[in-house]
Amino acid sequence: MKEAESLNTYTIRYRTFTEFGILDILTKKKIVEADSQLNAIEILKSKEKVTGSGKIRIDNIEKINADETKKKKKKSPFVWIFFVVMAVAGLSRLATMLF
Repeated sequence: MKEAESLNTYTIRYRTFTEFGILDILTKKKIVEADSQLNAIEILKSKEKVTGSGKIRIDNIEKINADETKKKKKKSPFVWIFFVVMAVAGLSRLATMLF
């Protein structure tokens, strides 16, 4: 069994089938921790089988780990200095044209 830190968290939206094969109108949502999407689906299927819901139809599966989201990279101080120098040069050029 894998450690909890190495598992990914998935949000799964799904619908269930009745005994007669009719698709349920309501969409259900579960949060499952697994190492891959396929394992998350298998875990959800086994949980639903235990409750006796029957078959399920997956509408959407989404990975929601915080470490996977892209963080905005901070700009280097050299980049800021470059933009300031370019702005000052542009303003000085404009000032020489006007006066």
